[in-house]
Amino acid sequence: MSCPGADGKKTSDPYILVKYGDQELKTRVINENLNPVWRSHVMFAFIEDLYEIELYVFDYENFSSDDLLGKVTLMLPDPLPEEPVFTVLDRAWLKVEPCFTSEQDKLNSHTNMQRRVTKAIRIFHDDAHLYKEDTLGEVMVSVTAFRLEELPALVRDRETTIDRLRNRLTHHRRLSQSTLADTTLRLQAELGGARREAERTSKELEGERSRLKRKDDEEKAAREKLKQTKDELRRALEDKTALEKSSLKLKAARDAFDEELDDHKRAIAGLKKELSKAENARDAALMSQRKVGRELEDLKAKRANDGPVDDFTIEDLQERIHGLTLAYYWMKRQHPRVCNDQMRKHINKYSLPHEPQLKLQET
Repeated sequence: MSCPGADGKKTSDPYILVKYGDQELKTRVINENLNPVWRSHVMFAFIEDLYEIELYVFDYENFSSDDLLGKVTLMLPDPLPEEPVFTVLDRAWLKVEPCFTSEQDKLNSHTNMQRRVTKAIRIFHDDAHLYKEDTLGEVMVSVTAFRLEELPALVRDRETTIDRLRNRLTHHRRLSQSTLADTTLRLQAELGGARREAERTSKELEGERSRLKRKDDEEKAAREKLKQTKDELRRALEDKTALEKSSLKLKAARDAFDEELDDHKRAIAGLKKELSKAENARDAALMSQRKVGRELEDLKAKRANDGPVDDFTIEDLQERIHGLTLAYYWMKRQHPRVCNDQMRKHINKYSLPHEPQLKLQET
């Protein structure tokens, strides 16, 4: 078989429980293996009108209820063939299907107290599968049906078995004759020991009566303690009622917190959009800065080839470019409808002398 690990584990301790009617048999547990090989054989007596055989794959747990990984369902042919021996399924790989949580409750082998406690406190629903892996593995099985009285191996060895039983009976008869005297002596010794044991038992009976009297006194004390325990239980129930009220208040507070958390999530989504816009604006500004840098490099190259232009130094041009870049960032960020007087003076300061000056708009 190939199977996944339970609870997200990298390995498992799998075994198979075979169920036919009320009959259940388990294979041995193979520790820490995802591809176990059991080579197990199970035999059931046929039940009239019952043609379904179920194989449940479990992951063995030491300190908790075993985990149900999945199941395989086999169907016997209806009606059964008349042959003494026939094969229903011959060494076939069958897919393990997911189970519902209620499947484990109907198994006789898993109706212990630990399972009932686990069932009472589990948080998943009976209409949900225990595991949702894409594949739960496969199991190779073969099914053969036969009539017990016509089993070939029993028919073939029938005479040999009878002779062997006859020889064993003769041997036992000889042993009985030789051991009869020893048995008589042993019984006589045991009878003497039984008499002595009876005398000792009578003495112990007297002691037991005195202990019984003490037990009665202890029972009275236990009844008194039981009464005190009932009073404590009544107070505990009252505390439980108060605790349930507190739980309702906590649930209401949690719902309010969830609503506030949803508001924060929506606010964070809006901030992410604004951040994306700011990043786009930053990228555009960087592209503009690179463009200005390239133009500056071209101007440096031209100045190197043609000599100075308009008596401007490279440092002067860098200062003007830096000032105009700052103005560009401010305009890009603020989006003003009309350039204010302070920004107009700033742009005129860093513009080239032969460029037209910005003027104050007349109203």
